[in-house]
Amino acid sequence: MVEIEQIARVVVGTSRDHWVRRGAEWVFAAKTEFGSAAPKLEEELAILASEVKSLLSARSAPDGALRTAAYYHLRFAAIHPLFDGNGRVGRVLMAMQCSQSYGIPVAEILGAIDDSEIEYRSIHRSTRESAFRYELLLDLLSRLLAVPVEGEIKLPFRLEPRFPDRRSEAGLRVAIQRKQAKQRR
Repeated sequence: MVEIEQIARVVVGTSRDHWVRRGAEWVFAAKTEFGSAAPKLEEELAILASEVKSLLSARSAPDGALRTAAYYHLRFAAIHPLFDGNGRVGRVLMAMQCSQSYGIPVAEILGAIDDSEIEYRSIHRSTRESAFRYELLLDLLSRLLAVPVEGEIKLPFRLEPRFPDRRSEAGLRVAIQRKQAKQRR
């Protein structure tokens, strides 16, 4: 049991968000908060790839890659394609995108994000709207990488999954909206 707990702590961290007390023991308990329906993951990721391609082809400003990386990271996290490790994989992908565009080593970018862990995690835990979280992440990346963001900050596409898992918060919201629309008819 101790080995499993140590592995779980490495995988999900020491946050009590994923741990439930059971008698005298703490047990790991994953919960579905967001994410795409499993049969639709391939389609979700194809949409994400298309959106990123469109953003990259349209970018002309020096901060275009930063905007794209921030969007990609938040959208990847919202799709939640992996059982575990979505945040870590998303941070690595975001760091790689920024590294390619700005010539900063990936390890340096990841180290800077780790040093700003409290601010970074507060962005993802925020209950504020998607556009606000996008602005916060873009601001954080801008400061960490010393790349100024010029002009209006506008969320290019929606972040929420197009096909939410029905057990997720997004899925429940969609079900409630459908039920309300049905009642209005």
